Amino acid sequence: MSIFEEVGLKWDGVEYVVPADKVMGLVETIEDIITLEELHSSAGVKRMKLARAFAAALSYAGAKVSADEVYTGMFGSKAGISTGSAITAILSLMIPPEHIRESSVGKTKAKAKTKRRIAS
Repeated sequence: MSIFEEVGLKWDGVEYVVPADKVMGLVETIEDIITLEELHSSAGVKRMKLARAFAAALSYAGAKVSADEVYTGMFGSKAGISTGSAITAILSLMIPPEHIRESSVGKTKAKAKTKRRIAS
């Protein structure tokens, strides 16, 4: 049994699903590029590094996308993904769901396990 839940990553209108037992590999792929500590850094995150991490996550899930495509999608009036939402998306898939639920228990009742969806 995995500590993670199935994750859905959406790019260009197509959803790519990473099964729960493969999410640890997804986290490792992302951490080869950017760590949780860098994502939480008060000094800010380098956008190209973030784009590379998000592109690697999408590629791991089966998408055919380059870091350049993700990077350019972070800008403009029709941006598919903002820098902030990319950070939130990566953080939410890297942190085991039980820890996310624990942090929200004081605010609301913990929800039943469901697929986490990350759209871009």
